[in-house]
Amino acid sequence: MTGNISSTALAWLLTYAIHSTVLLSLTWLIVRRGRWSPGASELLWKSAMVGALLTTSTQLWLDVRPAGTFMLRDAGSGKADAVTTAAPVVSPAPHASVAKAKTSDVQPSDIAPQPESPGARPSVIMSRSSVAVVTWGIIALSLGLGYIARRLILVGRLGDRRAVPDGKVVDVLTELARDAGLRRTPRLTSTSQISSPVALGIGEICVPDTALTDLDLEQQRSLLAHELAHLARRDPVWLVAGSLIERVFWIQPLNRIANREIATSAEFLCDDWAVRRTGSGVPLARCLAQVAEWIQASPLGVPVAGMAEERSLLVSRVARLVDGVKPTNHSRRGLALATVGVLVATILVAPGVSGKANSLLLADEVKKPMQDTTSDAGVVSALGRSLRAQSGRLMDDVIQTDAALNPGNSGGPLVNSRGEVIGVNTAMILPAQGICFATSIDTAKFVAGRLIRDGKVSRSYIGLAGQNVPLPRRIVRFYNLAVESGILIVSFEGISPARNGGLREGDIIIGFEDHPTAGIDDLHKLLTEERIGKKSSLMVIRGTDKLTIEVTPEESQNRDK
Repeated sequence: MTGNISSTALAWLLTYAIHSTVLLSLTWLIVRRGRWSPGASELLWKSAMVGALLTTSTQLWLDVRPAGTFMLRDAGSGKADAVTTAAPVVSPAPHASVAKAKTSDVQPSDIAPQPESPGARPSVIMSRSSVAVVTWGIIALSLGLGYIARRLILVGRLGDRRAVPDGKVVDVLTELARDAGLRRTPRLTSTSQISSPVALGIGEICVPDTALTDLDLEQQRSLLAHELAHLARRDPVWLVAGSLIERVFWIQPLNRIANREIATSAEFLCDDWAVRRTGSGVPLARCLAQVAEWIQASPLGVPVAGMAEERSLLVSRVARLVDGVKPTNHSRRGLALATVGVLVATILVAPGVSGKANSLLLADEVKKPMQDTTSDAGVVSALGRSLRAQSGRLMDDVIQTDAALNPGNSGGPLVNSRGEVIGVNTAMILPAQGICFATSIDTAKFVAGRLIRDGKVSRSYIGLAGQNVPLPRRIVRFYNLAVESGILIVSFEGISPARNGGLREGDIIIGFEDHPTAGIDDLHKLLTEERIGKKSSLMVIRGTDKLTIEVTPEESQNRDK
């Protein structure tokens, strides 16, 4: 289980590194080659930064495998990533019969744990994927905590801020907030510990004390309009989110460039917003020049989205305002749709990394060793097949291959051309020509982990015998059932959980714990280890009535003893 989690996590991180590099590099080229408005530039950079997280998660969740996708070696190697115990390795008998390989359906208690060799001690084995994920996590946690500590220190400087008393400045802020359509007017505070106005959270503007004494009313109006724009756009929230993405996903250095470009676009957009509210950019330019003097005299950092975080940016903004650049307010719907198209194309086209062993391409070449020095070759012709054992239980997630399965191969590994274990040889169909089956490595690793931990694979049972029967059409329509067949109870096994729960012979089971059961195979899949000892609801048809009966499944025991 630990190995599967670490392989999946590492596959996600590597896929994110690929997708984010593609999207951020493409954005950099597009922005540098064209003359984009600040709003369009911000949309492109934010889409690339957040989009990489979405495309990575979606591609792995949907198990999309574009050309160039490769699989982690740890995912297919079959090596356990959990706590293991040194024990002798038992090789399959070289002359085991094919019939045995075909019909064997291993029951939970049929397999006993191998006795430990003298002096054997449990040892913790970490795969390379686990080491890589733990290393990434430690570095990400350190950088994230460092950023949070830095913010707490900087915000602590604002602890002595006080509310600005009612007056002309507060009236101006109230007017601007009402004109902007905000539900409530932000709180206005001041302090002597900062040299530049800042927007705090989602409802406060903090200004230096000098802003209340050294600026005229028009400059104060422009200053408040600019900071109000930051609050209306939720820039302080994005600043925190972007900074955490940059540090948590430190494996992608292009995130730093994206954050810087987004901050620059945000300042330009807030300037444009302030110009539209005040009618002129000259007062704001004069205000910025005054802020530059304050910063020069007292170079204090700005902890959140503020009016002048970098002097070079401040100079560019002043020049832009003085030149009279007209604010743009064009619809960016077309650009947004194009961005969504690029993200979808990234999911479908951009290569990734798979942490699943069953992520195989059709006709992937496979080879399997026979005995010590021989092997056979073939192709994978189907994945996710089902195979019914002699006991009647249906085995799912089976790999079909035409690599010949001979006596002695049952239980041996099925490997691909890269030497990665992708399955365990299980059975063959004698009348068919070269059709063989192997249990997928994910199933094998799960079973192996349970055998190492518990010495068996536990399943739950309710102790009844049944057969699949169709339901009367009138009953299906009357109760609006999701299935058209069910399991007719024929008999019970002694004092079983089903009999104790109140089921009767002749009842038809149509559901188990809100899951429809059209047949015995569906019920088998739902009777898992997690159900042992837990009350579960069975939906049955008794005569023409639909009933819900509670049963408590017990652990299935070996019936062959």
